Amino acid sequence: MIIKDTQFTGVWGSDWENIYVVGRKGLGGVIYQHTGENQKDCDKTKCADNTWQGGWEEIQTCEKGLNAICGNGPHEVYIAGDEGLVLYKDNQDKFNPVPFPDGVGEGTMEDLNAIWGSVATGIYAAGEKGTLIKIQPTSLGHVLPLAKNAELAEKWGDTNQYLNYSIQVKQLWGDALEYGVSGISFRWHRVEKDPDLHAGYGISFIRYAPQSGMDMIPEGLKPPQRAGRLLVLLWEQYVQDGEETQRWLAYKDITEDERMIKSNTTPTDLATLVVTVHEKSINAHKINDICVYH
Repeated sequence: MIIKDTQFTGVWGSDWENIYVVGRKGLGGVIYQHTGENQKDCDKTKCADNTWQGGWEEIQTCEKGLNAICGNGPHEVYIAGDEGLVLYKDNQDKFNPVPFPDGVGEGTMEDLNAIWGSVATGIYAAGEKGTLIKIQPTSLGHVLPLAKNAELAEKWGDTNQYLNYSIQVKQLWGDALEYGVSGISFRWHRVEKDPDLHAGYGISFIRYAPQSGMDMIPEGLKPPQRAGRLLVLLWEQYVQDGEETQRWLAYKDITEDERMIKSNTTPTDLATLVVTVHEKSINAHKINDICVYH
């Protein structure tokens, strides 16, 4: 198969319907995806002589050329491109630039020609003029900063660092995602002694695998004997010995709540988490009074 006026530079896939090729079309970049059609027609004879090519669809273009692609499954795919561009696949099956809070992760303006990594290890990209960069999203995924971050920080200072607020999120888990963590973080901040590291709290839906290492979820977030169950989890990220570490603080098992789960025991579409935080002092100790609703 030949697609005219297109130069492909990278290919990656995890299954029939999640095979991607990236490259250049005109002055910009282009992404094609295998449609998954006609795989039933790929019998041994046709596949052996390469006469079967399947179907391909152009799914996205961008202003910058695309040079490399890697992934760890259908829901974690990364693309490297010109002028330091790194894209990731979001929950709507669209590739967007990797977001980082407060400018963390700004890398280079050089063209990037190779990419590898994961949320757990960090994303490594290499390119022109000996460029090597590591992009480190949080260990639980990408942090999307609130538009009101600066305003909240100012109000927090005006109230002697005592502030009451509410936050909420609606989310789509995805039918194909068997295990994962998805939710909202708060009190997220850079650690004073190492501004490249972050600490804070989070409320998440979590469903983890029975065996360690099968789901890319930090072990500290897994309450014991709850594998395969759907939980609402309160957790904390803190820095210990120069590394970001996570631990669970409290949880509620909602596996039997028919209003919150699908038939495959994952969160229902548009499942909502609401968090209220009250900062106050008790016996001269500052505490966070946290209430969670789902």
